[in-house]
Amino acid sequence: MHFTAGLAAALAADGPLLVISWHRSYPERLHPATTRDDVSATHISALHAERILDVLDPRTWARAVRHIREFDAELVVGQWVHPIHAPVIVVMARLLRRAGIPMALICHNIEPHETGRVFRFVTRLTLRRAGALVVHSASLRREAEQVAPGVPIIDAFMPTFSNVAQASPSPTPEAIRAFREHLGATDIPLVLCFGYIRPYKGVEDAIAAMGHLGRDALLLVAGDPWGEAARYRELAGRDEVRGRVALDLRYIPNDEIGLLFGACDAVVLPYRSATQSGVAALAFGYGKPVIATDVGGLSELVINGRTGQLAPPSDPRALAEAIEAVLDDGRDWGTAIAAMCDERSFESYGARLRRAVLKVGAPRRDPVTHAVLDRTSRRLKAGKITHVLGRFAVLSGARVLDVGTGSGTIATELAKAVGPTGRVESVDVADVRVESDGYRFSTYDGRELPFPDGSFDAVISNHVIEHV
Repeated sequence: MHFTAGLAAALAADGPLLVISWHRSYPERLHPATTRDDVSATHISALHAERILDVLDPRTWARAVRHIREFDAELVVGQWVHPIHAPVIVVMARLLRRAGIPMALICHNIEPHETGRVFRFVTRLTLRRAGALVVHSASLRREAEQVAPGVPIIDAFMPTFSNVAQASPSPTPEAIRAFREHLGATDIPLVLCFGYIRPYKGVEDAIAAMGHLGRDALLLVAGDPWGEAARYRELAGRDEVRGRVALDLRYIPNDEIGLLFGACDAVVLPYRSATQSGVAALAFGYGKPVIATDVGGLSELVINGRTGQLAPPSDPRALAEAIEAVLDDGRDWGTAIAAMCDERSFESYGARLRRAVLKVGAPRRDPVTHAVLDRTSRRLKAGKITHVLGRFAVLSGARVLDVGTGSGTIATELAKAVGPTGRVESVDVADVRVESDGYRFSTYDGRELPFPDGSFDAVISNHVIEHV
């Protein structure tokens, strides 16, 4: 929500913007958290968003595409959050591709933290159909390259959420003092662990770390534990950390975010696995240093000794040392954090995104032959063709003729399928290829093939017959 609001505001500054959002993004029984967007009096969301999409109603997916076409969009930016949204994205991407509108997917994660065989399959199926993938870290890029080979990848960054700090009510010094007195942190540092509480986030490591801390401090764990509140109360009540941990186990509305971040001295992210973190972006938006574990792309956001401190994951003692290093450092962290916020603003992110997606563009065609020339869509088509062929014949060692070479990408992929003992010939009325590896190409007059009868085991004619 906070990310979408910041991105929408940045893109709107460059020209007309249509924001299409969810009416229902998850079936209720699959989302155990208590979050509801209407609990906050302070709304931080994309202005004028049209809440059309229902994950369970395909009619809304088509309606969203009609709105996009009527808007005459030059590009569409979607967000990949969870495989439950795969049918929505696949259908919309196909309809948009037919309309010549490119669709890029911002990948906050490639696979969800709680994944399995079905989710992995669905993720690959979906991401390979995107016009481009936008990633926020080097680790995500490597994962995207494995999951969706051949799909253009746009390197971006996690923007800092200064927009949230600007939109949230600013707490008064009196309110901060009263809040800290209520927690019992009047004269000692307050460390905040904020957000949804899930096993991969390692909150229990942060609680355990307080038992190894060599100085006085209080850890405030604030967020929704997804039905496991009793476990965290038990951890916080153990002798070694009693009095050092305060719990606020509920969904925190926008109206209270400013007070939490305004009152704390530092933010801790004890993740056991991660790609990037919206909480880190939120902390920097409020000018607070971050203690994080060195997992995923967090080291690209949290710079040791500059914007915070890193520690190895699943190591409470090392995490305690990192917390101490930040709390005992007398520097003003705000200067370096403000510089990072300028570098990683939503305005910079939006400008990079627009340039990169438009450069990738919609499928390119040769104006004379109408051949589709982009590698991404042709590789997807080649995958379908080889799958169908494999049901009827053994491709390894086969002799294959491709009539209508176009970009040459399909012929190249066919050559990989038949292997070194096979042979692929490809013909077209003109040479507009962008790939030429693995097969032999020749032009012909479009009427008589330059091969004797019985030369091939299979013949492919893709995207050709409708032009005859």
